[in-house]
Amino acid sequence: MSSAYIIPAPGLDGIMTQAARASSGLSPGLFFDGYTAGQRVTCQTGSAFRLVTSPFTYWIRFRVGDRTGANNYIFAHTLTDAAQGGTDNLVVLFDTSGRLNVQMATAGTGGGSVSLTSPAGFQTAYLGQVIDLNVTRLGTTAQLWVNGAVISTSTGAASGAELNSDVIKLGASNSSTNVPNNMTVFRFAWFNR
Repeated sequence: MSSAYIIPAPGLDGIMTQAARASSGLSPGLFFDGYTAGQRVTCQTGSAFRLVTSPFTYWIRFRVGDRTGANNYIFAHTLTDAAQGGTDNLVVLFDTSGRLNVQMATAGTGGGSVSLTSPAGFQTAYLGQVIDLNVTRLGTTAQLWVNGAVISTSTGAASGAELNSDVIKLGASNSSTNVPNNMTVFRFAWFNR
């Protein structure tokens, strides 16, 4: 398996896959057409599944689409279905410069804003490709991973502060201008470790 890579997770967790598997044989997936206003899939997780200050790993395998409008959401873990900002939210999106951007707003002692960002042009470089994306937190370190490699790290109190989110949204947006275009989601999971 020379083309294999590890999808990391804090501690001993991890998922191993082959690069070839990530780009073939993935159908049908969950397709976002970019034209349906507010198109998203929402799952109410409830307060029993809040991450609070624990370590976490989010994993999503998706085909990178071309964006329409600004700040097109890939997924979000928010306090309510209507929430897009404020505290207790983690949002992963492509910004207007085509950067992959993770915005985490934590609450409680040491809370604040955390941003993990790829270089500009990321979306263009990976357009049409299937990628494995992870967002991880261990202690006060948050990291953004793509295909098993760290591309952004943030450390400090805000990275380790409370995240009390109750709703997972794929293709997350509440407005027609933030709907992913030609994006297909194949796998999504999150862990409190």
